Amino acid sequence: MHFKQQVLLVLTTFVLSACTAVSTTPSSAPAPTPPSAVTTGNSGTFKLPPYVMKHWRNGLTVFLMPDDEVPLTELRLVIKAGAARDGNQPGLAYLTAQSLRLGGVLFDKQTLDGQLDFYGAGLGISVSKDATVVSLSGASDDIENLLPLLADVTLNPLFPVNEYEKLRLRHLNQLAQRKQHPREVLGDYFDRLVYPPGHPYA
Repeated sequence: MHFKQQVLLVLTTFVLSACTAVSTTPSSAPAPTPPSAVTTGNSGTFKLPPYVMKHWRNGLTVFLMPDDEVPLTELRLVIKAGAARDGNQPGLAYLTAQSLRLGGVLFDKQTLDGQLDFYGAGLGISVSKDATVVSLSGASDDIENLLPLLADVTLNPLFPVNEYEKLRLRHLNQLAQRKQHPREVLGDYFDRLVYPPGHPYA
């Protein structure tokens, strides 16, 4: 299956589940998981806030960590599709993920940016070696209006040719500039030193 199809398939599953979680209430919601204590180097301890873990029938695992003191909601879609799966097409995961910011069928880039500004919301995208993360944050009262934006760019991305080409050239220029700053490429050379030739991380 093509990388883009894999990304969209996983995102489809996640977004549909997220919409279901917002619009409906499970008949038997699990009790919040007690916070875990982590011992630090000093006498103090760090405790995770209580959270709920839900396994959906489609195989997706959803973590809910409510915080009533802050009227904000953040959704994170974590997809097992990172740079390690680029194969012989380096940059594929990064460019595919960043292209989601170019808009979808219902909300093109200009409309998407306008809606995000109107609601004071943020749409973030990051790519690591193992995963792509698409995050949406905004006021809790606006989350039902923001979900369609997230659904559109992940389920129906436009990938406009002209904008995509600009994004690709910009990324190539950034890669060329990185070579002038040793600290920025140190991690890349370290990976090549640690992992054998042909390893996805190398």
